[in-house]
Amino acid sequence: MTMSSTRDPDTFCTYRHEQAGVYVTVYRDGLTASDRTGTSERHHLLTVNGLVTTGARLTLRPLPQAAQMYLPSPEAPAVWLVREPHRTIIVPASILVDGMPDLTGWIFGGNFAYRADEQYHALVGFDAAVQIHDHRES
Repeated sequence: MTMSSTRDPDTFCTYRHEQAGVYVTVYRDGLTASDRTGTSERHHLLTVNGLVTTGARLTLRPLPQAAQMYLPSPEAPAVWLVREPHRTIIVPASILVDGMPDLTGWIFGGNFAYRADEQYHALVGFDAAVQIHDHRES
């Protein structure tokens, strides 16, 4: 995926720890040994507080006001929901390059996120668990 380094005026990049969002529960594969390196391996809750959309330009926006319920915390760190044409994933809210999310190299670590909530389903676009991509390719 190519990303534009041009800053979108609607893009925000300093919010990631101050912007409220929605909690999601982490679901882990109990049969797989964990290396405890990904965010989802260390936390039971994550705070989705940004929506990344792809297309001609990568954009990062806050969630709709109705979904801004909880602030990220050390116990429920910030993550972003990434909506691409053929998939929806969650990535840690920590990597920005020129004010834009850097999605390069994030891979699925085996864990999923879910919330039984109509607002969350509307954000995701469906009612199912979402893959958490919180490991980097080596």
